[in-house]
Amino acid sequence: MANAVGFVDFERRGELHLCMAFLQWSFNVVKFPEDLNRDGKMVRVMLTSTHRRWMIVMVLILVSATAQMVSADCEVTWYWSDTDATFSHPTDTNYKFHKLMDKDEPTGTTDYTVSLNKGESAWWYTHEAAERDLTFPAGNWKAIYWAETNSDNEHRIYARLYVVKDDGSKTLIGERYNTLKHQSSPKRKERLISTSSPTNVNQGDRLAVQIEWSGNAESGEVLTVHYNNYQSCLVSPPNSPPWPVPELPTVILFSTGLLILAGYVYMGKRNK
Repeated sequence: MANAVGFVDFERRGELHLCMAFLQWSFNVVKFPEDLNRDGKMVRVMLTSTHRRWMIVMVLILVSATAQMVSADCEVTWYWSDTDATFSHPTDTNYKFHKLMDKDEPTGTTDYTVSLNKGESAWWYTHEAAERDLTFPAGNWKAIYWAETNSDNEHRIYARLYVVKDDGSKTLIGERYNTLKHQSSPKRKERLISTSSPTNVNQGDRLAVQIEWSGNAESGEVLTVHYNNYQSCLVSPPNSPPWPVPELPTVILFSTGLLILAGYVYMGKRNK
């Protein structure tokens, strides 16, 4: 019986062997060749003509699905969490903490807070770094948070957006401020950080938002920012790229997994 021969390029050998083992177990149509090119990271995939038709159909479906998954544009929302950021971050002598923000909407009811004295700030970083170079369109980023203060004087709350590299260096994208005075319960504040040109984020970079209490506040005048139960967050402009974008090997692995599942069901029905 004739064979269809194809080549798949994998970046990580561990994933290569895992995929091939699953394929061989599921279909008994994939074999490891004796002349596996270890330097070129190539593998020869042997498909019998029996499976060729449905494999072609599934591949076309998966190519369409994964292309949409990679290219779909939308607003991206990152919710501020209480998880500490353990990677390198910008040097800021007046920071209160460095935390992560995540795309998963908070489900708990715990009201986390951070209290900032004059000139102090809190930072939140995207949990995942960009997995490839991305460009966000010009437009309005939204910093949404809940805050209160014991100050009888009106002071500024600064919201700043940065791109932060893996070595902790930062680039300011934009800055805006709101004002607040005596507020005994959390009040929703929304600040638009407008950009007139696209924002470029390189592979390995993170986005970060900084909230800073005015340096003109008097001693004892404290700003309290609420998050988690109050869904403080950063929202990207419309038509933003998905974050993080899956690497090509990840997309291939995802597609392979679906092929295995579909083939398993197909072969089960065929055997019946």
